[in-house]
Amino acid sequence: MFRSVMKKMIRRFRDNERGNVAMLFALASVPLVMASGGAVDFARVRGADDGLQLAADAAALNAAIVYGFEDPIDSDAVRAFMLDNLPRDGSGNVPTFSVSRANGEVTVDATLSYPTLVAGLAGIDTVDVDISATARILDGDPMCMLLLEPRGTALNSGASSSLHANCGLHVNSSSSRAVVGNARSEMITESNRIVGQAVLQSSSRMFPEQVEGWVEFSDPMEGYAEPNMARRGRCDHTNYVVTDHDEVLRPGVYCGLTISPGSSAIMEGGIYVIRNDELWIRPSATLSGSEVSIYFQGNGARLNMEPGSNLMLTAPTMGEYQGIALFQDPAVRNADMVLANGGDMVLQGLVYVPNNTLVLDTDASSSSIDMNVALIVRDIQMTADANFTAIIRGDTARDFFPPEVNEFIWSGGNNARLIR
Repeated sequence: MFRSVMKKMIRRFRDNERGNVAMLFALASVPLVMASGGAVDFARVRGADDGLQLAADAAALNAAIVYGFEDPIDSDAVRAFMLDNLPRDGSGNVPTFSVSRANGEVTVDATLSYPTLVAGLAGIDTVDVDISATARILDGDPMCMLLLEPRGTALNSGASSSLHANCGLHVNSSSSRAVVGNARSEMITESNRIVGQAVLQSSSRMFPEQVEGWVEFSDPMEGYAEPNMARRGRCDHTNYVVTDHDEVLRPGVYCGLTISPGSSAIMEGGIYVIRNDELWIRPSATLSGSEVSIYFQGNGARLNMEPGSNLMLTAPTMGEYQGIALFQDPAVRNADMVLANGGDMVLQGLVYVPNNTLVLDTDASSSSIDMNVALIVRDIQMTADANFTAIIRGDTARDFFPPEVNEFIWSGGNNARLIR
């Protein structure tokens, strides 16, 4: 009897299908939970991947801009910058990190071991996120005009005058009239940095718009030694006048030098000292020279170019005055330098006039201009209708100008862009 009852109970249990769905669901829920949990883990890791990539991108760009081509890279500072830009996830995990620079590119590599929530049930406790960011270093806009006047008007652009440059302008003056643009004048450069303010009158314009409130940039040539030739006590030539065509001049001390109307002079390579008088280039006269530097020393020592005159001058590419074309002794006062032209103009090198005005009476629109010039002067006065173009060749400037001047030229800093 008992056996018969047991058989009936077993048969009933065997044939009973109630509760199968719940059992099957319980069995199936394990992979379902793992799958959905894995999706959550994947989403969290993907978010960590994106956050780490953005932080590494920012760190690579910042390192490229701050350290440039040559400055030693502070890897601790780069890492701190990346961590400051890394989203916090509460895990406390810190990525491993490296930074390197090669061929003008800065690369940041980072790995973050990210803890899982659900995948750990399957023995997967962490997922490694590997990223890399590379930024290419680019030169910033070079600066080529530094105006040293501290308080007065440093740039006065005459009516209908035009100043164009493929480089930047820095004005040290703190005056509310540090730059004055008169009627219909224009000043178009790559950047305009002014300690004080600009006054633009009667349809004059400055482009790009000036950035005011900059700090003063110190004279990079302050204390630069005079050339050895300037220490000579005697004059090699006094009131020398050129009247012929293509007359050859040799380096030396000239106490007065005049290039007569219609004549031309060719300077042999070397250093020339103009002492206690002016270098006077008359109308239709031409002065040319390659590997030449001219130093103006003593009372009244200056360059005076009349309208219609021509200058074709290239500074030395090596030696005592490498990259310096025109240099006025800082002790010289009341001796403004005048640049003018009536045809071709070649000016390659630094023009340094620390305590006098550089007067621009040029007409770049009617002549052939070959420039690679940096102007470090007290102030600039552009005459009415003057047209001057300042060009600096960024690809050669580092090797051409004196190191002290390069500090200013590249004070605009580096730029960079992500390449991968």
